[in-house]
Amino acid sequence: MTRLAAIFPVVLALLLGACAYKHEAIYNVDRAMLPGTERLSQDRIRDVIVSAGKQLEWNMTPIAPGHLEATQNAPKYAATVDIYYAPTRLQILIKSTTNLLQTSTTIHAHYNFWIRNLESQITTDLQLAAGGKSG
Repeated sequence: MTRLAAIFPVVLALLLGACAYKHEAIYNVDRAMLPGTERLSQDRIRDVIVSAGKQLEWNMTPIAPGHLEATQNAPKYAATVDIYYAPTRLQILIKSTTNLLQTSTTIHAHYNFWIRNLESQITTDLQLAAGGKSG
């Protein structure tokens, strides 16, 4: 019984650590666009963002000028975000999720991984469309 009592706190700490690893603060994107993108038309920016999302298997739906809805569906998880864009600004904001352990401020780390990849692909593709170099 003494050995079990000694092992229990270690096992509990490992389990709690594993749970904490899966939760992170929700990552939303609110950033200025890259230099040069202000020369792109609203339609060109939309097309580049849609193409970037599709490369990462996001379903992209135009909602209004300057606004897209994007959905990522995986076998166990799903997320929907609003993407707002203008020649000088990009926003990606969480809208809804399925099985990503979302609270008002935290979410499964996989969601943030998706969003950071989407942000990176969009900014890289916009920079290329604006005539800049990928970096």
